[in-house]
Amino acid sequence: MAITLLDIILGLSGIVCSQALMAIYMVLGCLGSASFGKHLFNRVLSRVGAICMIFFLCVELWLFQFVAHPSTTCSLIGVLLSGLVLWSFLMTAFTDPGTPSSPEWQHWNKHSSIIETKVSADITKERSYNGKPKHWGSGESTECDRCNHSRPARSHHCKHCDRCVLRMDHHCPLIGNCVGWRNHKYYLLLQGWQFWGCVMFLFASGGPGELALYGTMPFSGLWMELILYTGCSWAAVVMVIAARTFMVALYMATRNETHVEKCYIGENPYALPQSLDNLVQLLGPLDIKLLMPIGVPRKCGGTEFPHTGQEHTQERSVRYQKEPKKLIEDHVSDVSANYGSV
Repeated sequence: MAITLLDIILGLSGIVCSQALMAIYMVLGCLGSASFGKHLFNRVLSRVGAICMIFFLCVELWLFQFVAHPSTTCSLIGVLLSGLVLWSFLMTAFTDPGTPSSPEWQHWNKHSSIIETKVSADITKERSYNGKPKHWGSGESTECDRCNHSRPARSHHCKHCDRCVLRMDHHCPLIGNCVGWRNHKYYLLLQGWQFWGCVMFLFASGGPGELALYGTMPFSGLWMELILYTGCSWAAVVMVIAARTFMVALYMATRNETHVEKCYIGENPYALPQSLDNLVQLLGPLDIKLLMPIGVPRKCGGTEFPHTGQEHTQERSVRYQKEPKKLIEDHVSDVSANYGSV
């Protein structure tokens, strides 16, 4: 099939349209989309963004199943992948990532020790004053100077949600939610299934990608061709982004560190000896359930993590019962640089 000037124009127009849609979606996120934000405006934006994402997914599925003519096998795989992408997206976007309202945080509030709260309050104030680069903590709770409350180890404040999140990785504007302890697995699965869904969309025999390059449109009209080219361009962009995001997120999971922590100075005290152990701590058992966005039991509760300074912390807790005031003063002067808030 010869490529005409009109095909080139429609192809370029499809690329422009797909990027314009992506830009609009990004604007929603940058305006403060947050499913579990404190403010109603942020929560409404996250719902609008979710509706847009579901609409885009439905259009892609329609192009794959009804405009193109893939084989029966490819068609079934396409439906399966679409379902997994939608399921993973909804779980990532609408699962509490680990805010103070989550069950893990509520349980920690009832059992947190007095010494951690008092020591970390002084440390956070000094860290804000001296402005030094952040260092790894030693597994104790800290004080958030924005929320004015104590928080578990590795928790950080999200400026978009205006709340602290357990083991916060980052805030994702495309999802409209933070990626934290309670939805990190779903986020990884979303990136992985998005990638394979886009691969199927673009390269399946008889699929939209093949139709855009070599096929004949089953429906006449320039608008149909523009929608097809836009869908293919969107899928190509998402495929590249999802592949990169998945690889980076998986690599960081094997190192037991988050995007917040990757710039910390010093050796990571939470990294376990084996990479697989780090993955199991975050994602749960490495079995068939790992491939589905469902909750699984994990050894850690998201408020306390094994770390190299654990014995030192237990020793301090015993000393506090005997010399509380002296211990707090010594701790603030000796190790204040090891703490900080985000």
